[in-house]
Amino acid sequence: MTAQHYITTARLDIYRKHLKVKPAQVMAAYHWNKALAGALLPAMQCLEVTLRNAINTAIQSFPPAGAKGLWDTNSNWVTSLPKYMGDNRVKPSERYKRARNRKDLQDAAGYLLDKWGNRLLARTLIEENLVDQAKSQISK
Repeated sequence: MTAQHYITTARLDIYRKHLKVKPAQVMAAYHWNKALAGALLPAMQCLEVTLRNAINTAIQSFPPAGAKGLWDTNSNWVTSLPKYMGDNRVKPSERYKRARNRKDLQDAAGYLLDKWGNRLLARTLIEENLVDQAKSQISK
């Protein structure tokens, strides 16, 4: 069996449709695309790291005026900003856990607090989950 038997027709039809190659040239176009993507990968990695570092430096060196008092602009901004976004995109009644009884540590609005005085989350955002996943993968 050839490699063409393991690649879906829908995938190979992209080359026929957009590159206008003849059926006999489809596999060559497929391999050319793989080589091109591989050649671009180092440049894309460099761009990603450079852009990420530039954003990090900009936020820490020139914090957005709107950030003051809302989210951290130090090295913790990457975890602080999604939390702030969640505080603004989700109603507090859906975002935070309610205290169940008077003995629970709670704030004036009746939301459950941890031992440091932070509200406990009942619902997290996708962005918060992605940050947590990245931190977990890095630590592994």
